[in-house]
Amino acid sequence: MPTEHINITDGTTDSPYDGERHEPKSISRAGLNQIYMADGAGSGSWKDTAMNTHGDMIITGSTTATVTSAASDATLATDSDYVKITAGWSLAHGDGVTLNTDELVVSTAGDYFVSFWADVKIPKNNNFIGIKYAINDTVPYATRKIISQSTTVNDYLNVAGMGIVVSLSANDTISMYIASTQADSLIVQEAGLVAMLIHPG
Repeated sequence: MPTEHINITDGTTDSPYDGERHEPKSISRAGLNQIYMADGAGSGSWKDTAMNTHGDMIITGSTTATVTSAASDATLATDSDYVKITAGWSLAHGDGVTLNTDELVVSTAGDYFVSFWADVKIPKNNNFIGIKYAINDTVPYATRKIISQSTTVNDYLNVAGMGIVVSLSANDTISMYIASTQADSLIVQEAGLVAMLIHPG
């Protein structure tokens, strides 16, 4: 009897056709929670996705200041004005993405969705802050940046942003950097950085 792939009766009872049911092609080579991705040429392979490659690092109740110098560039577009946000990170969740002290480490090459939010205490009035992400702590940092301005002394600002980071390699890191137009001691009191694999390399 030929192997059937369609027109097989429902397997909720002891159907005589149950023996014809089988797992997808090359399932024995698939990793946990991988999905089969077609190559457009009649075949494909098993790949990691956001289902098994995602992570979230957070800051909770930090009182440690990130000391910034007055930016040389009032538009906060110059990377050398930025310092890394290092205080208080912990891994809230990780599946194929790990924490290295103050940065997320991706295990799989590919394109990632990245989301960041923070509550920042700014001691000085009329101080603009800018936040960027960095890959491997290496310039150039992201051209995208979050900018906000304090309107009182010890103002609290909530900032958030997201984007897609393309062509990461396995073991690349993602971290956050901050700058300000005035020399200040900024406190990133609460924060979160999420990275999810959306397309494997």
